[in-house]
Amino acid sequence: MADPIHLLLLDHDLSIRRRYASILEEEGCVCEFALSGQEALWRLGQPGINGVIANSTAPGMAALDLAGAPGQSPCLLLFSLTPDSEGPREPCRPASCLWLRQPVIDKQLRIALGMVFDTVDKITDRPHLDEAAILAHEFRSPLASLRTTAETLRKGYYGELSAPQQTAVESIERNSGYLQDTINCVGHMYQLENKPVTGVKEVVDLLSEVVEPILDRPEYRDNGKGMRLTLHAPEPLRVVGNWGLLRIVLKNLINNAIKYGYQDTDIQIRVEQSGRQAMLCVRNAGIGIPAADLGRLFQRFGRLRLPGSEGIKGSGLGLYLCRRIVELFDGSIVVQSEPGQYAEFRVFLNRARSSSKRPRRCIAVGRDNRT
Repeated sequence: MADPIHLLLLDHDLSIRRRYASILEEEGCVCEFALSGQEALWRLGQPGINGVIANSTAPGMAALDLAGAPGQSPCLLLFSLTPDSEGPREPCRPASCLWLRQPVIDKQLRIALGMVFDTVDKITDRPHLDEAAILAHEFRSPLASLRTTAETLRKGYYGELSAPQQTAVESIERNSGYLQDTINCVGHMYQLENKPVTGVKEVVDLLSEVVEPILDRPEYRDNGKGMRLTLHAPEPLRVVGNWGLLRIVLKNLINNAIKYGYQDTDIQIRVEQSGRQAMLCVRNAGIGIPAADLGRLFQRFGRLRLPGSEGIKGSGLGLYLCRRIVELFDGSIVVQSEPGQYAEFRVFLNRARSSSKRPRRCIAVGRDNRT
């Protein structure tokens, strides 16, 4: 948004108000304060307030007539108001709303604010939002929480689980992961297909800015199949791209490698020169893909029904999204596979100016369950 976002902070604790205000002002927001729900309700009838951050335990919260927070513990409510409202504001009908359990750390608040502000921006720029994009936005946070909770249970932090309980928790984690991946794909695809993508080309270090941050993520490093991620990168390579979009490509390729790979095997990731281009390769031992079906992989909703993939869920959007992003940078993506043995995806990107070489790198991350 061109104009600064004006927020109303509702909390009876002065120290909390000051802490949140310092975080918000760093994000370019302008903050005003209210001590009770009644005062907030009056302030929301005035022009110039874009959103509200309220402590669920503050006095007079019932005056806002909002849906109750989950559970009984104190929560922090963030909601954005419809920017084109006429007349008095309607705080009971926010444009976007999130509940966060207290206490909230700075990083959580920034992430939540980004999600809420993103909805404000979209409504300002596009009066009629795509329904799929709205659902993707609203579901992302609770699904991430669900998946994290299931993972915490599976790892035994709340006590040892029986065999049936372990199976049930693994099912919850697997299905919530599928939904989370689908929602992420829908959100990214909406941005690519409905927003003009300009000014995204830049010089990116493929290894340090794209590959290494992804490999360090616990969901890949500690995946439930005990698969090891190995990295082979003889030298740093700089490419023309965008680190955020290229990370989406790599995450989708690794997700597929885990879903369709064999237990306790390696996922090999290579970064190397290929003529005048740089190549990012992801290879896994797994059920593979028949040659007759390779051409359908990168189509929208082009999900294949392969022997050995029963029970594995997917949206059919991940590889389509990969292709769209790679082509945005004048690159290409190809696949080679042998059914029952392996699948290998190669992403080719245009190299930027050469950089100095460094020692050959070959490392492994992840759990090694083999003895």
